[in-house]
Amino acid sequence: MKTKTIFIISLLFIGAFQLATAQRPLGVSLKKQQLTTTGTPNNVGFYICRVIDARPIRTHIGVVQRGLGNVKTQAFFEEGLETQLQNLFNRSLPAKDGYVPVIAKVTRLTISEHTTFTSEKATAAVAIDFITQRQDSLFLLFQASSLVQNGGLDVTALHDDNLALALSECVDQFRESDWKVAMNNAPLITPEQLTSTVAYKLETADTPIFQTLTPVRGMYQTFLEFRKNAPSLTQVFVTESEPHRGKNWEGINKITPYYELPNQKREKVEDVWGFSDGKQSYIYYQKEYFPLRRQGEGFLFDAYAAPDAGTVGAASLMGGLVGGAIAAAATSNRKQTYFLDVVTGQVIEWNSTAGQMHKAGNTAQIASYGSANITIYYRASKKAEDKAAQIIFRNASDTTTIELVPNSFVKIKWEDLTSEIQVCLKGANNPCYVFVPDVTQNNYLEYIPSVGKDAIVIRPVKDNEAEFYLKQIRYAQEHQKKN
Repeated sequence: MKTKTIFIISLLFIGAFQLATAQRPLGVSLKKQQLTTTGTPNNVGFYICRVIDARPIRTHIGVVQRGLGNVKTQAFFEEGLETQLQNLFNRSLPAKDGYVPVIAKVTRLTISEHTTFTSEKATAAVAIDFITQRQDSLFLLFQASSLVQNGGLDVTALHDDNLALALSECVDQFRESDWKVAMNNAPLITPEQLTSTVAYKLETADTPIFQTLTPVRGMYQTFLEFRKNAPSLTQVFVTESEPHRGKNWEGINKITPYYELPNQKREKVEDVWGFSDGKQSYIYYQKEYFPLRRQGEGFLFDAYAAPDAGTVGAASLMGGLVGGAIAAAATSNRKQTYFLDVVTGQVIEWNSTAGQMHKAGNTAQIASYGSANITIYYRASKKAEDKAAQIIFRNASDTTTIELVPNSFVKIKWEDLTSEIQVCLKGANNPCYVFVPDVTQNNYLEYIPSVGKDAIVIRPVKDNEAEFYLKQIRYAQEHQKKN
């Protein structure tokens, strides 16, 4: 009995230590990394003179899982993204006489981990705009992206290698492009676009898959074939449809493509990125095909939820692979919506609120919206002293001032989604209302005239309440026009 007690106490101590360690943010460093490009420093013809961090989320670089319990925690660059990448480029692509200085604008850089009951997968997604400056003008030469994935039993140590490889692939794509020719006719960009986090729209404006309602029929071997609407495998195939058997999938059919072979035989199509039947595109994910639907600057699809990493980790600790397998099966049958980033090809879980997106580091998902809708209104009271008010909206990079008069409202499209917004009454000492706008729905605020420096004059409002008062305000405005 004494031995069992000591064993249990030891397990509890180890578990507490693991939890404390796992909850610490993960510091990622590229100090020991080198770019593994196919070119050499003697023939690339360019060097990176400046790195710009233009990601919609710059507080961290993603979410990883630490410890035996797979506790989720944020990861960050130990010296900041711009410093880490600039030092890496300086080591790998040193400046030389005659080389063209190029700016690397990083629009995507995230790491993530995916857990099953037997293994984990580490992912690095990177997208870079390569820009040059001639005299006072800025030119977009090339847009590169890379998605690197590696698996194992514990993948946390793989993130620095994955990032270095993804960055190397981006540099190679630029080096192998006609960037020297592009210098003569590259699109001009403004100084504001150079540092703006919303300039990502340049990346998708000419994406062929966005330009059609009837994608070319065939098999996509790669994500780029899908993005270009150019499937490389166009041999004859047919599709079969059957109902999903999962209890969370009632009314939804499973689509499977088959190659037609001689002697009336068929072969299931596998080992491809996806396919198009000429009307609808599908992604091959979790060994099944799922239809894609457009969402902003990306696509959504419904597939199976990933096993809960914490549950699987704890079950594996107590019950080995069998315990982990049981936990995985119990937590992965539900339906989950996923987001396909059309810039990098990364697949991430779709989060329903802006707060969840920021916490998870889903840069691509936030970028897919482009802006948040905010409506602020001012209800008139029966007091004669009601007067106009100036309301300030500001965050780290933008400030907007609007005027509200009694019985009025103003709609704002807020484009910088990287940080919290302060909403304040101009010229007053009242506390500001601070929030992260939700890009998935309307954000309603109300201005309430109040006396006293400690009174809150800006408050958030739920949809049904806001729509009720906005209807009253519209009615009052129409009535005033008639009179």
